[in-house]
Amino acid sequence: AWTGIELISDGLFVGGDLHLDGCRSLQSLPKGLKVGGDLNLLNSEIRFLPEGLEVGGDLNLENTNITFLPKGLKVGVDLFLAWTGIELISDGLFVGGDLHLDGCRSLQSLPKGLKLLGDLEIRESLLEDYSDKELLKMIKPDGYIKGGIIRS
Repeated sequence: AWTGIELISDGLFVGGDLHLDGCRSLQSLPKGLKVGGDLNLLNSEIRFLPEGLEVGGDLNLENTNITFLPKGLKVGVDLFLAWTGIELISDGLFVGGDLHLDGCRSLQSLPKGLKLLGDLEIRESLLEDYSDKELLKMIKPDGYIKGGIIRS
């Protein structure tokens, strides 16, 4: 859904899905954004997410310029970060489904307070060499951690 949108007003609430995939003009999302369904930013120029962003469904950030995730991000289902330059995931991330970090070569650790209820995918990422021994015991040979993580 390509669009020439450059700015979205603060406090926007979308009850269903918000598709901004391929949007080349928009670089950040508004403060107070809440999306009841999926938020698709695939192949967009998004660089920043607002603190306190809540997405009821999937959040797809694959092939974006995102380098960090803000505090208090809540994703109801899956979070897709594969093949991004993500460097930092702030504390307190909640993901109700799977966390896709395949190909994330800049991310070196998982945040404190991470609540992941689904699987973790980390093929071809630096997390494959992660120093957290307990986490390493959970990683399957195919680059998955099955069944969730709660990290305090």
